[in-house]
Order: sequence, then C-alpha cells, then structure tokens
Amino acid sequence: MRHVCASLLLAQGTHPRLAIEILGHSTISITMNTYSHVIPTLRSEVANQMGKVLGPVDTPVATSGSHEGQHVTAH
Repeated sequence: MRHVCASLLLAQGTHPRLAIEILGHSTISITMNTYSHVIPTLRSEVANQMGKVLGPVDTPVATSGSHEGQHVTAH
C-alpha cells in the first residue's frame, strides 16, 4: 500500500517534501531513490505542460545574406 501511495502521490505532482512526510521517510533521497521509476513519466508530463504554457515561440534567427532578421516559430 505504501508503494502505491507513493507512486500515486508523485504521479499526481505532489511535492516530494510533502510526500516524504506522508510516507514517513526520514529523507527525500529515500523517497526519490525508491520511487524513481515514476520520474520519467513525470518528466514527459512536465515538458508537455511547459509546452502548453509557453506555446509557440517566435524567435528571430540571424542568417547570412538577404534573410537577416527572419523569424522562425519553434514547436
């Protein structure tokens, strides 16, 4: 039950400091080392959320020749 609880807490984005208090671990490293298998999924979710918040970015790109100052949209 503890493993399920920890995995769900971390998967829902609960701050690790709060998770260690709920789980009764003495250090954050115990929690993060034990439940690190949840982290790759979180990394992908965080990247997707940041992409939604930031949206496409219009960035000037310096090029040689007559196209200087051309804008490129990053996705």
